[in-house]
Amino acid sequence: MCTIKSSQGRAWPPPKSLWNNNVVVSLGSSVLVDGAKCDRTIWAGDLGVSIPSAFASTNDLDAIKNAMDTLYSVQKNTGELPWSGPVFNLWGSDTYHLWTLLGSALYYDYTQNTEWLTKNWPRINMKYRYQTT
Repeated sequence: MCTIKSSQGRAWPPPKSLWNNNVVVSLGSSVLVDGAKCDRTIWAGDLGVSIPSAFASTNDLDAIKNAMDTLYSVQKNTGELPWSGPVFNLWGSDTYHLWTLLGSALYYDYTQNTEWLTKNWPRINMKYRYQTT
C-alpha cells in the first residue's frame, strides 16, 4: 500500500514497454492505492489492511477519504460497489464489496468525520440493501 497523487495511476491496458503512470484514479489530490509498483489503483479488498496501516504510519486521512469517496462516486443505483477503482472499474464481487463497508467504518472510527458519514449514509444504506437481497 502507498499514497500517490491521484493523477499517478497506472494506465490500462499497459503500454507495450515501460510504464505509464499518469492516469487519474481518484477524486482529490492523493489516494491510498495497492502499491507503487503494482496496479496503482484502489482495491476495495485491500482497505481492511491498508487503512489501518496508513492511519498508524502516516495518518494520511485525506488519501483514505479520497479512496472511499472514489468508490462511492461510482456506486450503481442497485447499491453495488466496485471491487476496484479507476482504471479497472471491476464489478461483481460480494466479498470485495463488503471491504468498502469496513473501510467506511474504519475511516469514520479514525476521524469521527460526521459530515462525511452524513453525506455517504444513503450510499451505505444502499450498499446494505444490495448485499441483503
